[in-house]
Amino acid sequence: MYKKNDIKATRKLASDNKYKTWIRDLESNTPARYNADKRLLHTASGCAGKLVVFAVRLDSFVKHNQKETFFISTNSTESLNALRVSILKSMTNLPVSAEYLHRNVIELTDAYGRDTMLVLKYFGTDVMQRFFTLKKSLEQWSCRIPFMSEHAVDRITHLIARSFPSQVSKMLKSITQSYEHHLILTIKDTSKVEFHRIYNETNTENTLNIVKLNEYEAKRAYLLRYAAAGAAIQFQKLNQRLTSGLIALDIALPRNCTDWFEQLPNQLKKR
Repeated sequence: MYKKNDIKATRKLASDNKYKTWIRDLESNTPARYNADKRLLHTASGCAGKLVVFAVRLDSFVKHNQKETFFISTNSTESLNALRVSILKSMTNLPVSAEYLHRNVIELTDAYGRDTMLVLKYFGTDVMQRFFTLKKSLEQWSCRIPFMSEHAVDRITHLIARSFPSQVSKMLKSITQSYEHHLILTIKDTSKVEFHRIYNETNTENTLNIVKLNEYEAKRAYLLRYAAAGAAIQFQKLNQRLTSGLIALDIALPRNCTDWFEQLPNQLKKR
């Protein structure tokens, strides 16, 4: 067991002490994400997954016990971007987290990510790896049975999950029907007065809608965001006759980007 005197103080960094300044640089034409930040990509940190790291030393920070979470919605990408810019420019403390969801993703996750949301809701994140490992093992076993269809286990878990009520709250469903773009924003309790001032100054044309979530509602909203990643994969597996495959695009936009929402050609939108 390590003792206090076993940990030697050095000048080496165990976290990015310039991140707040880096992410607030809204004039930069480069992304803020870690793997695009050449300041920090050295040795194991810049190996692009080609090294196995068994131990790391990280800084620790005070836990945010008092937080407030808001569900912000709009049909205007310009308004959402204006709020992002105002928060980064003016808020003393950066938000704890900010997660974007499009209406289509919420609807897709409700339909094809419900099994993941149920597992998270009742068993927590600790069992997720075992859940996916079990599904994979059952899938491999079912492939040996002649009459079993491809992705039979996914179809069974999907049907079981569909027998449960929707895991998206009625309130969020109602908001989703009216608005296309959504942001789950969590801030420190000490920042709420400053945040509301910035929000009101930005929302002069009333293009933004804001709802404060209680602890239970916030947890459900973040479960929705967590399950969204696998929902598209589940959709592709269960609808192979309708799709030609799935390509995951992970795109980091420059910090000075304002026109961030991709407008697809009409022939693709119809599909």
